[in-house]
This record gives sequence, C-alpha cells and structure tokens, in this order.
Amino acid sequence: MFENRDFADVTVIVGEDEEPFRLHRSIIFPSSKLFKDELEDGSTLEVLDIHVTIFQKIIEWQYEQGYQLSWSSGHGNLQMFETAHYFKIETLRHEILKNLSTQCSTKLCGAIAAKTDVNLGDLVRNFAAICKLCDESDLEILRPVARGIVLHWDVTPNGILENLNSGAYGHIFVAVMMGIPHDTPCGHCGFRGIKTMVREQNTLTIQKRRRFY
Repeated sequence: MFENRDFADVTVIVGEDEEPFRLHRSIIFPSSKLFKDELEDGSTLEVLDIHVTIFQKIIEWQYEQGYQLSWSSGHGNLQMFETAHYFKIETLRHEILKNLSTQCSTKLCGAIAAKTDVNLGDLVRNFAAICKLCDESDLEILRPVARGIVLHWDVTPNGILENLNSGAYGHIFVAVMMGIPHDTPCGHCGFRGIKTMVREQNTLTIQKRRRFY
C-alpha cells in the first residue's frame, strides 16, 4: 500500500520544494493526532518547515516499512523525534528513544572495547534537546538513554547542576540524569567513570593510612 497511491485520499505538501505526498487517511490517522485533526475535514496539509527526508522516514514507519538510522551521536534521532513530536505520534517517539538507547549501548561500549576516544558532547547536547520536547510523563522512556550516557560520561551530578542555570540543559534532562546512579560501572563493557575511580582511590588511600596507625 505504501507504493500504491491510487486510492490515496489526502495530500501533504512537504519542505521548501513543496514536494507532494499522496497518502491514505486509514494509515496515517490512527497513529498521528495532528494528521487526524488537520485533515479530518480537508484533503491537503502544508508542512513546509519539515525536511523531506525525515518526513519520508516518518511515513515509511506509518506504513509499517520501518526505518533505519545510522549512528550520528543522536542527531538523526533528534530530527526524527522532533518530527514525530510535531505530528503527535506517541508510539514512534517511544521507538526512537529505544533505538537511541540501543545505539548508545552498542557504540559507546564498542568504543571503550576498541580503546578509541569517546566524545559524548554531541550526544549529550542532542539528548538534552530531545528532553526539552518532553515532560514528566516521559521520564520512564528517557531513562534507558540517560543510563547509557551516564555510564560512559565522566561528569558529576554537580557538573550537571552547574549547567542548569546557563540554559544548556532543561529541567527534564537534569531530572532524568540525576535519577541514574552515577557510581555504577557499565554491565557490558565494565567502563568506570571518574566518579567511581575517585571513590575507589579514596578508599585505597584511607586503607593505606590505617596501616600506619
């Protein structure tokens, strides 16, 4: 049905080039509240600020074609999440976060195993941008991604709080990151961040001092 548009009954005009997508109400209405609200009494909708490539992925998902996102430190996930959020497709929002969580585990643990440098700056910024589109009801689905980042990110809770007032992170990002244990090693690659290593070093120092008394 995705390839056959003979019986399409709505048209969505997308992007700067105003590319038309002929679609079926029966497919796009059930999952998207925006499509249903905007097209229930009409047959044409313009979304000129949406990138055509991202819209194509959204529609492929709605037509049960799935979608593929290569690792981009969360940039592709952010674009998909922003678009799914705009079209009010809750199920896809959840799926995008699951995808990002899996990518974090695979890519970050793989980098640790290969002893390659891991720059989490872009990933953290993209995840923070995703969090700004969420509210308290989304904390549960955000936690797996936050956990993958926390286990491989050398930062303290105070470091996160220091950035709160700067506007770099929103309150949802801070809430979900602060809710993840910051002294637990990754169960897959065994990576231990600065927080854990510092605590262990302090413990060893205390033990050595006790030997002299």
